[in-house]
Amino acid sequence: MGRIANYWLHAVLLAGPCAQVAWATAGADEMATVADWHPPSATTVRRDVLAWLANERVDESTRAQAAAWWATVDDTATAQDNLQRLAATFALVRPDVHQLQQHCARPDARPAMDQFRFLTDPQSAPLLRHNMGLVYGRWLAQHEFYDEAQRLIGNLQPADVVDPATLLFYQSVIHHRLVQLAAGQRTLAALLQRQDELPRRYRYLAQRMQRDLLSVQEDSLDHIARRMDDIERRLHLGHATREVRQIEDQVVASLDRLIKQLEDQAQQRQAGSSSSSDSRPASNPAADSRILTGQGAGEVDRKAIGHSADWGNLPPKRREEALQQIGQQFPSHYREVVEQYFKRLAREQQSD
Repeated sequence: MGRIANYWLHAVLLAGPCAQVAWATAGADEMATVADWHPPSATTVRRDVLAWLANERVDESTRAQAAAWWATVDDTATAQDNLQRLAATFALVRPDVHQLQQHCARPDARPAMDQFRFLTDPQSAPLLRHNMGLVYGRWLAQHEFYDEAQRLIGNLQPADVVDPATLLFYQSVIHHRLVQLAAGQRTLAALLQRQDELPRRYRYLAQRMQRDLLSVQEDSLDHIARRMDDIERRLHLGHATREVRQIEDQVVASLDRLIKQLEDQAQQRQAGSSSSSDSRPASNPAADSRILTGQGAGEVDRKAIGHSADWGNLPPKRREEALQQIGQQFPSHYREVVEQYFKRLAREQQSD
């Protein structure tokens, strides 16, 4: 999508009725046509909630209030309504869920899964753990904490939650923003199996993400630029970890391969041009037919472009040669992206 489109995607995720710290307030074949997931009915959700309440240590007035919230729910309620009502029920009964709600309401909130152990504790009831995991994972994705969101909801299945469309949608967003092409295509195909039933914003964005991911080729400059954007996002969040360095090394290796490919193409064009000129009659046949005594070793001096951390410290002349090769083959904004990446890597290495 590019940087502008990604900002647009992020803005739409934060807009509309799902924007959301309001959630805690009371009140097979990838292209298969038959969906293999469906949301549970409100009747089923109410039954599960009442069973959960029966096992919770809570005073009778609170239990009665929570039960009353579900007494009038019928099967016309949407899956998103059920998820919001379920989160509000958990917040009413469980102080730790209420604290999570307050945490997410803070404008400076950061990921705090260690603080809210019920999100990952296998001893927590699956109804609580999975659905509050979805609610918090949604918040993490909306605030660009995609790695944390993936660790929390990446392995959840549609049958685990009361709102499977929201789960699949945010899993797709995470895959898209982390440039996980194959996983993103699989998840989007599953989500769009029931596209006629999706909220309009989900359907519209999912279709755009699907077309976008299908247009990306592995190790293309577009693919490289997206991974550079992901590195910038991670560093902006203070994630200067070993994982980030590994992604940087992968980007460098991809750039090496791409530039080597461009060099090979240029050499082939040059060789073709030389062979066509050699086919013309020689102006001095006798001189041209003499065997020359070569002084060199017969080896081509290949450019040492890239190679791990040295990429940011290329000599200016070689760096400019690489940028020119990219600029000749691709739109100008790609050159700007790669140039800025060079500069940032050089600054990082100077500070190490």
